Amino acid sequence: MPPGGPGRSAPAQRAPRRAAAGAAGIGDRALAALTAALTLPILWMGYGTDIDVPDVLRAGESIRRGDYVPSRPPGVPVFEAVVAALDPIGGHLLINLATAVAGGATVLGIARLVRGWGHANGDLLAVAFLVSPATLIAATSTADFVWATAFLVWGAIWLGRDRPVPAGVLLALAVGTRLSSVLLVAAVLLADGWDPAHRGRGVRAARFVSPLGALLYVPSWLAYDRS
Repeated sequence: MPPGGPGRSAPAQRAPRRAAAGAAGIGDRALAALTAALTLPILWMGYGTDIDVPDVLRAGESIRRGDYVPSRPPGVPVFEAVVAALDPIGGHLLINLATAVAGGATVLGIARLVRGWGHANGDLLAVAFLVSPATLIAATSTADFVWATAFLVWGAIWLGRDRPVPAGVLLALAVGTRLSSVLLVAAVLLADGWDPAHRGRGVRAARFVSPLGALLYVPSWLAYDRS
């Protein structure tokens, strides 16, 4: 007999919980407004104090010259490409604004991901992530952490929606933004595939993550003389 009595399936039980979870909390607009209120007053203060900032800026300049030199082995190619595109246009203001947008996307993504799992505290967890000093610093400076997290979270969201192709692309971008993200990507795919019914979509997503993630590091491999 299904849980909850005759005629009531487990999915039917979860549906009201998910509806209640979506109705609870402060909502996406309020989360976006809170992110803007916390990040906009800070992002004008320069490129940031991360020790890799000068090297990332030089890597962006090398991309514009057509002679890519990674900021550090093995590079952070996706973020370096973002810096290469935005720095000549708006300097640190535009880069930091784009990073703040990535931070906002991460905050909204965390809330949606937790709501999608049927929990009512998605907004609370998203706010807890946002107000962390590490998040506020990373989301208002020239740093790759928040970009990688945004790609990871939204990749997990699309995977949960049974859309393995966009999920795989986003997860590959997370790897291309920061190589250590490969461990979190593997954890996302493993956790989702723990349910046998979901293993097929995880395998399909992995088919995109592996080649695209590797392809993003080909320029770095070439820059280091194929080593």
